Amino acid sequence: MKKHLLILFLLAGLFSQSAKSPFIKPFKTVRLELAEPSEIVSLGRDRFIVLANKGFIYEINTEGKVIRKAETTGYDLEGACSVKDKLYVTDESLRQVMIFQSHDLSFVETRQLQYHGPRNLGFEAITYNPEAGIFLLATEKNPQLIIEYSNHFIQGKQVSIKGINEISALDYLKGHLYILSDEQNTVFKVNPKNYTITQSWKLPVINPEGICFTDEGDMVIVSDDMGKMFFFKNPEL
Repeated sequence: MKKHLLILFLLAGLFSQSAKSPFIKPFKTVRLELAEPSEIVSLGRDRFIVLANKGFIYEINTEGKVIRKAETTGYDLEGACSVKDKLYVTDESLRQVMIFQSHDLSFVETRQLQYHGPRNLGFEAITYNPEAGIFLLATEKNPQLIIEYSNHFIQGKQVSIKGINEISALDYLKGHLYILSDEQNTVFKVNPKNYTITQSWKLPVINPEGICFTDEGDMVIVSDDMGKMFFFKNPEL
C-alpha cells in the first residue's frame, strides 16, 4: 500500500511540474559542423559564438557553418557572454574568465577567480546584468549557485535558486535572467532582483547545454549529444 501511495505521489509531482512548465517546440533545427557544443552566444546579425570540443571557441552562422576559430584555446570552456565589444568565457576547471575581442576572437586577458569545490564543478555559466552592471556566474550543482561579480570581477553575494536542481547555461534579456537546466530539460525565467522563478518551459532536446536569444527575440538552444542548434519562438513574444 505504501509503495502504491509513493508511486501516486511521484506521478502527481510529475504532472504538476508539466502543468507549470509547458512544452515548446522548435521551428528550426540546424546540425553544427562542431562536436560537443557546450554554449552559444548571439553576436547579432545572424552570427553566434559556440564553445565546443571542451577548449575551442568558434564563430558560426545561422546554418551552423564555421566562420572563424579563436587561436587561443582553453582547458574546460563551459560558459560565455558578450558585453559590448568583448567576449567573456569561463574555464570551469581552472576557475578563470578568459576575455576576447568579439569581432575577431583575439585574446585580451585572463581573470583568475576563486571557488572551493570539485574541480569539474566550477563556473559552468556566465551572463551580464546590464541594469545592475554586474556579471552573474553559476556553478552547475552540489551546490547550484548564482554568484554576482563586479565589472572588475570582485565577488559579491551568492544565492541558490529554489526549484532549480542544476545549471547548464545563463542568458539575460529585457530585465530577466534565463537559466537552462540540462538535467531538468527546462528553461527558467528568473527575477534578477530576488532570484525567484517566474515562469518555465520544457524542451524536447537531449542534453541542452547552451542558450541565447537572437535580435528577433527567438530563443536558441544547443545540444551537446545531438550536435545541433534548435530555434524556438520566444514563448512570451
